[in-house]
Parts: sequence; structure tokens; C-alpha cells
Amino acid sequence: MKPVWSRTFDSRKRHCWTMNNGTRKLDQSAPEYDTEYWLSETPETENICTKNHYADPRVVGKVEWLRFIHAFHSLGHIWGEVKIVPEGEVTASGTPAYCEVYKDFKVFLKHEEGWAIIECYNADYIVDCDTAYNRVIDEYNVEVPK
Repeated sequence: MKPVWSRTFDSRKRHCWTMNNGTRKLDQSAPEYDTEYWLSETPETENICTKNHYADPRVVGKVEWLRFIHAFHSLGHIWGEVKIVPEGEVTASGTPAYCEVYKDFKVFLKHEEGWAIIECYNADYIVDCDTAYNRVIDEYNVEVPK
């Protein structure tokens, strides 16, 4: 069965995460992450990110595909139970990838290559998929993938 809606999302490793207080903390995979701070007396100041990410906002906070899922969920939809397919399935374009299968969706993840694809198989969700996708683009200041 072919998907009725599909988008590719950025899924690169995060450089940093925005905390509830607005502070950005470095991800453990960031090159400048200092493991010595784990032993610090002042954990609130550990591994603060001071890099300006305006040119590449995709490396801050939640990955795009997870932002889409949260935006879609905020429209009143529940994803339901998931079947994990670690050995992978094939995307509509023919690329094999790790896959999470939901009732009406498949989420393909290739973190090592920095992308994720979400495919929807229910035509009733097309408008809400577009709405959630546009929220990701608008609210998170992310440019449309080329």
C-alpha cells in the first residue's frame, strides 16, 4: 500500500536541549561537552551551550519527526500501539530503514544518516498531517527540506 502523505524530517544528533528555564544544555554527543561537569558542585551551570544556532535551528531540542508527532497529537489524534521493526522495512521510495509501525503511520529512522520519514496511510488525516507539519516549520523556525 502506498502512503497518502509522506515527509522527510531532519534527524541529526542534537547539539543542545532547551530547558524549561530557557537555558540550553549541551547534548552528551556535542564535541565541547565536558564530562567533568558531572562531578560538579553546581550542576545548574554544567555544560551550558553558548553557540548561536540561528543559522541551523534543527540541531537544538527535539528532533523534527518527534515535533511532528507532538503537533499531530495536539490536534486530538492518538498514535496507538506501536510495532517496532528493528530489522527495518522499506520506505515508499525504496529505502530500507528501522521502522516503527502504528495503525495509520510508519516512522522510518536513519539517525546515522540524519533523516526520518513519516508516511501516513489514512486519507482522513491528510489535512491534519499538513497542519502539524506546518506547525513544525512555523513554530520551530525550520526551513522546508529541499
